[in-house]
Amino acid sequence: MQLTTFRNDVMLGDSVQATVGAYTVKVSARLDFEAPTDEMLRVMATPDRFSFIVQLEAEVWISVNGYQIRVPEAREIRHGMIVNDPSNQHLDEAATVLAQSALSKAMHMAGSNAEAA
Repeated sequence: MQLTTFRNDVMLGDSVQATVGAYTVKVSARLDFEAPTDEMLRVMATPDRFSFIVQLEAEVWISVNGYQIRVPEAREIRHGMIVNDPSNQHLDEAATVLAQSALSKAMHMAGSNAEAA
């Protein structure tokens, strides 16, 4: 799976995505209201950079007869990711892991449903 990258300047709502066969995986950066306290203190300790904490959320859609159907049970979330600290390579790595996990879960679910039908 070849996931796009967040690049250097990440803003809330930014996302990366990849398409694998009939599956589309999207990982979005959203404000993390449940961030661990130690991560918040790390961000406040570096006032020279504009940093903030996001949660990464991976979602999967499957294409069926031209329609994109979301697989909500395959959603994966990772809390406490610092953005712009000083690069975002760690976000890309975490997004890849989350996307792969969500995709595997969706494929397993689709396989189970196909066997049941």
